[in-house]
Amino acid sequence: MKILDVYELQQKDDKPINWVVEGILPSGLVGDVYGPPDEGKSTILSHLALSISSKQEKWFGRKIANGRVAIIGGEKSSEDAWVRDIHRIGAETKLTERGQMCIDMDDKPLWKFDKRAGEWLNTEEHKVLIEYLKTFEPVLVIIDTLSRATIGGNIIDYEQQSLLARKVEEIRHHLNTTIISISHTNQASASANISNRLHWMSRSGSSGLPGIFRWMAGVTRVKEDDDIEQLKSYNLQENKIVTFAVSKCNEIPPPLWNIYNPLVLHINGGIDLIGRVKIETKKKKKKIEDSILIDDTSAESVAEPEPEKPKRGRPFKAATKKEVTDDILQYF
Repeated sequence: MKILDVYELQQKDDKPINWVVEGILPSGLVGDVYGPPDEGKSTILSHLALSISSKQEKWFGRKIANGRVAIIGGEKSSEDAWVRDIHRIGAETKLTERGQMCIDMDDKPLWKFDKRAGEWLNTEEHKVLIEYLKTFEPVLVIIDTLSRATIGGNIIDYEQQSLLARKVEEIRHHLNTTIISISHTNQASASANISNRLHWMSRSGSSGLPGIFRWMAGVTRVKEDDDIEQLKSYNLQENKIVTFAVSKCNEIPPPLWNIYNPLVLHINGGIDLIGRVKIETKKKKKKIEDSILIDDTSAESVAEPEPEKPKRGRPFKAATKKEVTDDILQYF
């Protein structure tokens, strides 16, 4: 048990937030980036990883932390695939020395769910990886993807996913770093508007894991029927234009890139910044009847009385004891 005395908290100075990405991603938490397959999640986070580890000052206009970054998994088939991606994504983010960014390609699960015990167990790979990362001391760890880092799980099981989220948080405590996992979205969200596709509720699986994580961000490709005025000059079928936005941020002010003002990127081998767009939500107009506010001080505003509803059938009248008796006797 850890009890905080509010009086003692009030005596302490209000310290500024430490950021991985200023105004977007605070350091020292666990979060998740979700989106449909092949829409840029891994590309965007790999670009962030390269920017941090190559000691860039900013990432798409926002100040970033500098330090080492570790990627676990990555969904690449071979080292050659990584070489191609690093050259494609990181053309302007060359590392100047060894040991600044590492990739664990083993693709072995870190956690296995024990159905009999009803809990997630750490695998041998988990133990080896944690020991390595303790010496590596990354400022950011990316798990790509969370589903590939587990075995035996059920993404729609609320309790199971809550326990998994706490397991991911254990890595943060061991390493004192920021952990971002990558996940997919559900099929039902594919037909939703762009703001809803970016919302954490579009993430595949139960709300058990998002309920524990303190930070969630979505990635989705812009479609023609999204009808975004600022992007109509682009050929959206031939150009991969994606949006990135934070939809959950428990411990920071409202983020600059949110589901109504997402960051827009052009993925064309590398990544080009387009800017931010304002998403206009089309709300259904409520049909208002008999709910108009009336100014009682105006003679013209007196509401007309509602017409009396026609009565159906005879009015009810309780039968007397004699009438009930007569009705019974007529059958004998």
